[in-house]
Amino acid sequence: MPRARVVRESDRLPPRSVDSLRTAYVARPVGDPPTGTDRFDLHADDLAGPADRLDGA
Repeated sequence: MPRARVVRESDRLPPRSVDSLRTAYVARPVGDPPTGTDRFDLHADDLAGPADRLDGA
């Protein structure tokens, strides 16, 4: 059986859109933590971190 190909959503966007796309990792009690190849603009322990940054933007 052939392996499934994983496509990131940013792979589908035109280059200009990718430049403005930002990501955040918010820790949670379940699920897998990020791997060494995952890239995020912000790491936060809870949702208050990203919310505070948005309020100050």
